[in-house]
Amino acid sequence: MNENMNGKGKSKFSDGDPITREDVEYVVKVACDSNFKIVNYHLRTLSAEKLGFLGAHRHLIVEILQENGCTVRTQSYFVKSIPYGIESQVSIIEGCRAFYKEIHFYEKILPELMNSLKDKSWVAQCFLIKKDAMVFEDLKLKNFTLKGKLLDVSDLKAALSAFAKLHASSMLVEKRLGKTFLELYPRVVEENIFSRSSVFRDWFESGVSAASTIAQHLGLDGSTIRRVCDRIFDKISISANRKNVLCHGDPKSYNLMFDDSQKCVLVDFQLIRYAPVSVDILQLLYINTVRNLRNKYEFDLLKHYHRELCTILKSRDEKIPLPKYNELLEEFEELRVVGVVTNLLYTPSNMMEGKECSKMTEDSEGFSKLFFSDRSQMILDMMERDSNYRDLIIEGIEEIIERSDQLLKL
Repeated sequence: MNENMNGKGKSKFSDGDPITREDVEYVVKVACDSNFKIVNYHLRTLSAEKLGFLGAHRHLIVEILQENGCTVRTQSYFVKSIPYGIESQVSIIEGCRAFYKEIHFYEKILPELMNSLKDKSWVAQCFLIKKDAMVFEDLKLKNFTLKGKLLDVSDLKAALSAFAKLHASSMLVEKRLGKTFLELYPRVVEENIFSRSSVFRDWFESGVSAASTIAQHLGLDGSTIRRVCDRIFDKISISANRKNVLCHGDPKSYNLMFDDSQKCVLVDFQLIRYAPVSVDILQLLYINTVRNLRNKYEFDLLKHYHRELCTILKSRDEKIPLPKYNELLEEFEELRVVGVVTNLLYTPSNMMEGKECSKMTEDSEGFSKLFFSDRSQMILDMMERDSNYRDLIIEGIEEIIERSDQLLKL
C-alpha cells in the first residue's frame, strides 16, 4: 500500500479504508498506556499468500515518539477488514455474518469466558472493534508463528489444549449463568457454513460435485459421496443428546499460532457455532493432517484433549460434572462424518499453493470461480502438477468412500 505523507507527522490511508488516524491513536493508547505522539503510520500487506477467505489481513505499522520526546518506537498490530474491492468475497462475508460473529465474540462472549476461566493465553488481544475492521495484537512480537498447512502430533496437542480452554470456559459460563450460549446469543452461534439456507450452499454443491467427478476420473465408485456429504447438515448442528459448547468453527492451520514452547493461540472467530466438542476436534484433525497420522494418533490425541478439559474444569469448579472419556469417544465416532466431509470440501482450496490461490482470488471473478463454479478441472489440473496435492485429494475421496457404509448408519 502506498503511503501519502502530509507533512504533519501522519500518513493518510487510501480513500475508503476503515482504519482512520483516530483509530490508530486509540489503538496505541490502549496498547501502550502511556503518553505518546504519532510520527508516522501505514498499512502493510501481511503475506504474498492467501491466509483466509473471510477478510483482508494486513499489518498496521506505527512509529511513535514516547513521552521523553526523544525516543521513537515502532509498534506493529494485526488488522482484519472487509475487502470491499472484491464484491463476491464481500457478499460471502456479509451473507454468513462473519464480522458480526467475531465482533460479538470479542465484545460480549470473550469477557464472559475470561470471567470464568481467568486464562488469556489461548486468544489474541483485540484493541479496536469496528463494523468492518478489527485491530489485534501482533502475535509475532511474542514469537508466535504459523506452522505449515499440515500439523504434526506436538502441534495438534498444543492446539487441543487451546480448544480445551475454549470449551471448558464455555461450560463454566453456562453453569455460572444458568443459561446456554444458544439462549444468550442465538444469532451469534447460529450455523453459517453447513446450513441448507446458507450463502455457502452453492460452494457445498460444487464441492460435492467436484469430488464425485474426480472419483469417477480415478476409477472409484463415488455413488455414496452425495449421501454422506448431506449427513453433515444434521451432524454439525446442535445436539439433542450431547453436551454442546461454544466451538471455534474454523480450525485451519492458519487460524492457529504457536510459540517455541508449543503454546497455541486461536485466532479468527468468524465461524463460531454451538455444537458438541467433537466438531472442533474432528475438523482440527481432518483439515490439518494426513490420513496415516490420524489412523495412528487420533485416539491418543482425543485422550490428551480429555485430560486437558477435565483438568481445567476441575481446577475452576470442583462441583462441575466432568465428561467421561468413553462418552467422548462415542461422540467422536458418531460425528466422524463432520471431519470426513469437511476434509473433502476444504482440501482443494486449503492445500493449494499459497501464491497461486492469492492470484486466483485477487478479483471478484476469480474468487467466484474458485468457490462457486465447477472446479473439477481446476482440481484435476493441480493434481497433475503437484503430487502432494494429488495425494491429499485422493486420500480424502478414498476415505469417504471406504467409510460410507458406517457414516450413513450413524
